[in-house]
Amino acid sequence: MTNPYQSPNPQDPYGSPAQPYSPSDPYAQSYPSGNYSTSPSQFDQPAPQYNQYDAGYANYSAQPAPYAAPGVVPSYGVAQQDHPQTTMVFVLGLLSVLGVSITGPFAWYMGSKARREIQQNPGQYKENGMLTGGWVMGIIGTVFLGFWILYFIFWMIIMFVAIATTPTY
Repeated sequence: MTNPYQSPNPQDPYGSPAQPYSPSDPYAQSYPSGNYSTSPSQFDQPAPQYNQYDAGYANYSAQPAPYAAPGVVPSYGVAQQDHPQTTMVFVLGLLSVLGVSITGPFAWYMGSKARREIQQNPGQYKENGMLTGGWVMGIIGTVFLGFWILYFIFWMIIMFVAIATTPTY
């Protein structure tokens, strides 16, 4: 039995490729035999440039959105970024809920200010859940702070009444 992959020409160092599976195979390709280093090849042509579609994307981005939601201002070119105080508001709001209630009013104030700036300039910053979450946690932390102050005042009044009504001998 002969090897179908062996070159019939002993002078050909690369060998001839095997014949396609069947002549009726539509996907079979015939490969040239011979010295591949000297024969012309499809790989001698330059590779296609992949940035040929950049102009198409640029033209598409300049078109308005066909179905924009009411109140949505589309922005073209540059993606909107978060407000610079988003992380600070979130951290202060989280701390206020976790026990450092004194940071609650700061988170509430800074969050309100940042939300107002976003509503006044809708194309400059995007509104996200992190800012809203920090703002809400700041409100909750401020309520906790109010309860702690009322609790402290209540116990101070109890202590003063207890001291004032204690007989001294």
